[in-house]
Amino acid sequence: MKLKQIGPKIVVGMLATSILSIGVATPAQAATWHKGTPKIARGTWYHNGGKTNSAYMGYTNSTVAGNSLVYVAKKHAFYRLPAHGYYDVKYKALGHHRYYLVGTDMFQKRNHETITVTKKHLSGNLYGHFQKFTRRAPGKILKGYGF
Repeated sequence: MKLKQIGPKIVVGMLATSILSIGVATPAQAATWHKGTPKIARGTWYHNGGKTNSAYMGYTNSTVAGNSLVYVAKKHAFYRLPAHGYYDVKYKALGHHRYYLVGTDMFQKRNHETITVTKKHLSGNLYGHFQKFTRRAPGKILKGYGF
């Protein structure tokens, strides 16, 4: 007799469990790694720190490189020092214009940085310092190293 009362309860319980399990979403997978750099970050970015503290960063499809800009008063312009950075870059999106980049430097050491990028601004803790960059150069940029 008791068996007949328990049977329908088990069926109802199993049915409720299966319906609830369909409605529960599975946890999202970790962010996907992509080869290269984010398209929005590609190109040259400038940090306008005046005549003594300006810098540039260049993002290509697979490299990140940058260095200081040196102001030459006689020419009223800046020269780019030779760039250094890392290659074989990959990245993952962290959400809301934030990206985590990883690459290998010339000493075969892995480097990483987290950047925030919009169409007009790039910011992040680059080379150990928080800096903001824009697409606009701080002044005239000359080719070569004409010191």
